[in-house]
Amino acid sequence: MARAVRRCLTAALLVLLLEAAGAEQTDTQVIRLGGKLSMTPPLPEEMKPLFNMWWKHGRDLVCEWDKDGVEIYIKYKGRSQLDHLTARLEIDNMTTEDNGVYTLFLNNNEQPWKTVVTVVRDVTKPSIQISPLKCSYLSDSCILTCEGDVTEVGEVTFRWKEDGGAWERQGQKMDITKLHHSKVENFFCQMSNQISDRQSEGVLNPLYKAPLNVLGLVLGVLAVLVAAAVGVVVLWKKKLLCFASKKAGGAAERKADEEDDLKPKP
Repeated sequence: MARAVRRCLTAALLVLLLEAAGAEQTDTQVIRLGGKLSMTPPLPEEMKPLFNMWWKHGRDLVCEWDKDGVEIYIKYKGRSQLDHLTARLEIDNMTTEDNGVYTLFLNNNEQPWKTVVTVVRDVTKPSIQISPLKCSYLSDSCILTCEGDVTEVGEVTFRWKEDGGAWERQGQKMDITKLHHSKVENFFCQMSNQISDRQSEGVLNPLYKAPLNVLGLVLGVLAVLVAAAVGVVVLWKKKLLCFASKKAGGAAERKADEEDDLKPKP
């Protein structure tokens, strides 16, 4: 009985090992639009020596090698290279049409190693939109939205920061309240995908109200008072000079009249 159980367990273990050996292996690559895809799969010893190989993208043939040499098919011609010694395939100028699963066949046998490829664009510079439009420091709360073109950029994440603080992951929208954010002057958002990230310009917090600058106010009032005092002094000096000038002119006229009276009359 014990031997029978051991034989069953051994057989079951062997089946599991065989299934694991043939289990599908998936590699994932994210490629920048216009970039290069490079795939170098493992070559099982039991497949050697090789007498043919081909790569498929979904249902389409990419390339093929046999005793007659390498053939690259139309869609990939001029931008693909196959090394038949290592089975490495390289494709340049990748586009979103190249997204999908790539499969290798060796000696007429499909291999468990596959590559899932996603071609994405760099993210664009985002901007921050505030709602509602009438939101101001008199409001109790507002909503900030990080917006940007997400066409063909793949999976996107959004993060936020306040003034010069650290980036925090909060999603595309951020709720702000007077209770928690009234002292923040500026908000920034960042949009990222698997190959790039861009930061928005800072946007002024609509709930922020600049504190009253008492020192600046006092200095401003003093400056106005000093300017007024200087103006008064200048005006007063001008009036004194004008009065002195008129007084001197009157004295000169009186002296001239007196001299004329003292002259002998003909």
